[in-house]
Amino acid sequence: MTVDEGPVEFTWERIDQFSRNPSLLSDYNPVKFRTDEVYRRYMRSGSTLCLDFESEWLLIPNGFPYNVSAGISHHVLFRRRDLDMPSPVAFLEGHFRGKDVRWYENPECIRSIRHVRHYHVFVRDSANDSDA
Repeated sequence: MTVDEGPVEFTWERIDQFSRNPSLLSDYNPVKFRTDEVYRRYMRSGSTLCLDFESEWLLIPNGFPYNVSAGISHHVLFRRRDLDMPSPVAFLEGHFRGKDVRWYENPECIRSIRHVRHYHVFVRDSANDSDA
């Protein structure tokens, strides 16, 4: 898979592929993951990140979401300690009951903030099974 002109659309099929094999992400220029408008807003923000943990995990909507298809929401999941990043399955299943959830740890090669390990989490209603 390689990127054509314009932003990469994160369809449920593509998200599913990335969640099964995050190394596929290295075939893409991460700049192309966002629409031009969102990317410009991201660059103006200065990429600052302030994490306020109330528990072990911090789940926030992605303020600069990827170019996801309609019906899909994009979140970022951080863990208070950056030691061994355990699977977030139990946390995500508890938080998004009844929804389809896909996630992957963002590889360092495409992190916009290199020193912060985190997961990208994509969610859709289970009723949207036609794209699976």
